[in-house]
Amino acid sequence: MKYVRQIDGQIRASEDLILHDDRIITKGTLGGKIDSSRNLAQSGKCWVFPGAEIKDGAYVSGNAIIESDSVISDSAKVYGNAIIRGGKVSGETRVLGEAVVKNEAEVGDEAHVIGNVILTNECKVFGKARVQGEAIIDGGIIKDDAVVMGKPLIFGTVEGKGRVSDCVYVDADSIVRGKVSGCVQLVRTVLEPNSIVTGDHELEDAVIEDPSLATSCPERVPQLNAECCSRRELYLANNP
Repeated sequence: MKYVRQIDGQIRASEDLILHDDRIITKGTLGGKIDSSRNLAQSGKCWVFPGAEIKDGAYVSGNAIIESDSVISDSAKVYGNAIIRGGKVSGETRVLGEAVVKNEAEVGDEAHVIGNVILTNECKVFGKARVQGEAIIDGGIIKDDAVVMGKPLIFGTVEGKGRVSDCVYVDADSIVRGKVSGCVQLVRTVLEPNSIVTGDHELEDAVIEDPSLATSCPERVPQLNAECCSRRELYLANNP
């Protein structure tokens, strides 16, 4: 056993443990609170830090890390190398892979967050939404049956059956209800359910209601990829 649960629900390490991010938990270290031993696996390198809580039927396993001010509740499951850093995970959600949920971000209902995803700054993912790949959601809302994948940077809303993939940028005043892919930049723009935008576009103050915006520029692909990667790297550099 790597930990014991005390009467007050707080855990105490019963052996030394090296977490997947190389932090060391020494024998005797106090951790966060769990409702029962069924909330936190004894195997793997998962751990819950002081000030965090796992309750109800929630389950944390694998190498997942639950840091201070985080709450995992209901039937939620967090595993893989996921890190919850001041976030809330509830409902029947699944958070796994290398995902990071931080800065009061919330995942609820039946949402799935998979891969190298970053959810931050009070963003919300709920409904049956699915966020995967290397997506960054900063303060945005992903809900309903929306799917987000690839390397997008999203500050706005993706809802309904909205689909976002590749290196799309969605500003805080934009809403995606249709499909968008490629290296597309949306500023104060609404993509309605029937819209399809692909390729290389910069849309500002627009409402798109049909699938008329599509481009195929193979010779631009390397440049687009470089631009998208640069934007992502700049964001990560400024938001460690």
